[in-house]
Amino acid sequence: MKTVVYIIITAVMIFGLTSSSTDFIEASTKSVFYTTEYGSITIDHEQYLKPKYVHEPIQLHISGTIENYQRAESTQMTITSPSGDVIENVICPTREGEFDFISQITSNHSTGQYEIRVIHKEMIIGPAMFKIITETENELKIQNIPSWVKNNAGWWAQGQIGTSDFLKGVQFLVEQGIIKLA
Repeated sequence: MKTVVYIIITAVMIFGLTSSSTDFIEASTKSVFYTTEYGSITIDHEQYLKPKYVHEPIQLHISGTIENYQRAESTQMTITSPSGDVIENVICPTREGEFDFISQITSNHSTGQYEIRVIHKEMIIGPAMFKIITETENELKIQNIPSWVKNNAGWWAQGQIGTSDFLKGVQFLVEQGIIKLA
């Protein structure tokens, strides 16, 4: 039950009992982890909120490992946009095959799903995927949370209702499939 309570408290902080959702850069705090026998790719977030202005970019951090890495061979990372455009980047893994890549998402990027692949020799790792969404798409997700959930979480955080009453509400959300436990 501690996980569920954390989810609700996080939702309260993100979805605006005390602050506006537009104060947050990322639309998701969940990481993307993709793995094969050839290696792995990790992306910091599964969704990013598209910046409003070009001078306010968001950092995109991609890391991972390449199994049986051979240093003499070239290693590429491709990022495919929703329109199918492919950006190729040469990456330089460590001797152990670990890599780190940082890029920026700006207001010039298209919304939609992006795919990342790492290619070393004839091995392909990926696709690992992330989305860039608009503020409107993010607000639609926020609106799907019933107001009573926000109220209960706020009252519980302020000590106006007890933990058992709060957990009954959380249990209802789980039973109705509004919150899914992994």
